[in-house]
Amino acid sequence: MDATEYDSMLTLAAALEAAGDCMAALNEYERAIKTNHKRPEAYLEAAKMLIRHDGIWESHQQVVPANRGVQYLEHALNQDMNNLPALELLFRAQMHVGELYGAVQTASKLMDLSPDSEHWRQQGQRAFATLEKIPHKMNLLAWQIGPEGINKLRKKLVGNA
Repeated sequence: MDATEYDSMLTLAAALEAAGDCMAALNEYERAIKTNHKRPEAYLEAAKMLIRHDGIWESHQQVVPANRGVQYLEHALNQDMNNLPALELLFRAQMHVGELYGAVQTASKLMDLSPDSEHWRQQGQRAFATLEKIPHKMNLLAWQIGPEGINKLRKKLVGNA
């Protein structure tokens, strides 16, 4: 498979989405992913589509949840953990689907990598403040990074521990 064929799949997927057939578009993105799982473009475009449409809906029923976009981005980041566009999109996707515990961790990573670290600190602060108001979601973060991890994250994002 050469780059032209891969790019053609992405073009076809975009056209299918524009025509309103998001399921066919997703199938085409997945075909591109299977063809070359190391290139991030299909993952990113599939995630963007799922976020734009809040998943895929058929006959007023959601057949593909929007949170699959988060999964696509995580797969893309497996190839390059410092892919700034993927991380920025991951933060937006996590916020969109309510994965605040992931969003604060992503914002923290963006603070370290992005030239606009102050923007990401502010985004992380907002997400963290919201997360603290939802105990069961805060517990998910505690389960992932532990109490000491939460204290470090709070200090980094909010400035007090």
